Amino acid sequence: MSSSCTKTRVRDFGLPKSIVSDRDVRFTSELWKKTAEQMGSQLQMTSWNHPEANGQAEQINRVVQHLLRHYIKPNQDDWDEQLPLIASLYNNAVHSSTDVSPNQLRLGWKPRSALDFLLPENRPAATPGTLKYGVQYEKLLQEAVEHMKKAQQAMIASENQHRRQSTFQAGERVWVKTSELGQEFGSSRKLMPQYFGPWEVLDIVGDEMDGPTYVIRVPRNLRTHPVFHASKLAPFAETDQFPSRRSMLPPTMHGQVDINDIVDHRNMPVPKPLGRGRPPKPKREYRVRFRHHTDPKEDRWFTEEELIETSPQVVAEYERLLKGKAPA
Repeated sequence: MSSSCTKTRVRDFGLPKSIVSDRDVRFTSELWKKTAEQMGSQLQMTSWNHPEANGQAEQINRVVQHLLRHYIKPNQDDWDEQLPLIASLYNNAVHSSTDVSPNQLRLGWKPRSALDFLLPENRPAATPGTLKYGVQYEKLLQEAVEHMKKAQQAMIASENQHRRQSTFQAGERVWVKTSELGQEFGSSRKLMPQYFGPWEVLDIVGDEMDGPTYVIRVPRNLRTHPVFHASKLAPFAETDQFPSRRSMLPPTMHGQVDINDIVDHRNMPVPKPLGRGRPPKPKREYRVRFRHHTDPKEDRWFTEEELIETSPQVVAEYERLLKGKAPA
């Protein structure tokens, strides 16, 4: 990917100041970070599963997908072969934001197309490198900038109608949409709750046009990026309507209770089998404290096998702390 960027984008347009992308592994890799550093480019990554933050790229993707549907074969095995044609169609079409095509804006003249044989233009084009060409190109750029300003103002006015201020503060608890969490093996989202939690808000890290982004303290056993857009969260309301009822325990994807931490461990001796041989190693058990259970009386002991099966990350972190190792 870095080689393709250098051969095409950098060759035609120069080194970019910033690169906006999602959090695909290709954009979070050390190779890509090193490439951006060498180019002097700043990497700007959008929130997880929130494509609206990179609206320009998403709009182009929608247009490309729409055009591909009309040109690819039914088995869809030639979509990559059609990309040059799609790029030509897109770059020679007049865009509403600039009132000209991208190619005309970049080159200074309108490239000929098949339509020119049906609808020829009588206006002669200036020769590149001449004074007339420079004057026409400067005028074209000024008009495009004015159109872009008007389109931007209209977009801002439209987005501000739906803009949401930060409604959650650090320390509060929120519900997280199930669709944002990793798909667990053997479970169907259709039969799962719409939200999981409530989990604590740790920080506010973004302020996109359509709402902020939050860092959430998700359970360690869920392999998911802990940053969520405001549209993927719902407020959690405490209630004292039923004071004698215990607060609802947030279940994991397996329907079990979230583990807050391992607070202790013990090695249980194993009876020595009959006959000679080495005595078996003692079995380790862990004392587990559940999330939102502050009473130590509610702690439970689990065998190492049970915890590794359900929460291997919690066990690994506890053992790492026991050995005094630095975080990986």
